[in-house]
Amino acid sequence: MLANPNVSVLNPHVTIDLLNARLLVEPQLAELAAKIVNENESAALQEILAEAEQYLVDNDQMLHQVNMSFHLAIAHCTGNVALTQIMESLIELYSFEQFAVISLFNARFQDHEEHKAICGAICDRAPERARSLMEQHLIHVKSVVEARLRKRMEDEGERDSQEAPQW
Repeated sequence: MLANPNVSVLNPHVTIDLLNARLLVEPQLAELAAKIVNENESAALQEILAEAEQYLVDNDQMLHQVNMSFHLAIAHCTGNVALTQIMESLIELYSFEQFAVISLFNARFQDHEEHKAICGAICDRAPERARSLMEQHLIHVKSVVEARLRKRMEDEGERDSQEAPQW
């Protein structure tokens, strides 16, 4: 499966569905990863976060790619091929929506700090903390994105109540 290259209009419902799907999967991935992570995998997670720091200020495209590689690396740490492929599919199929989340959330440094806390819990082999931090992270992202999408829909509705919002 490949992402639709012709998608140019953000569908708020699909974006929230994506975040809900991630909420079902990723906290458990973080928990599983913390149970079995090895030193090489821990180092790889830390290297990804170090790379992400380079892009926090001025390169959303690269930040998006590195952030998604962090979430995917957590799946790899579980050793579960099927769960890793689920994450790969979510990242690939919904790349447009995932990229939009960066600008909608618009809290790059806070997002990075949350990633560092998740990484720390995984590297410390603290499964419950890793699960909880990932869940909190995604709930926070979802709540901010939902509020901003709702505001955009309201603003768009005020401009032209006859047309669907186009962002």
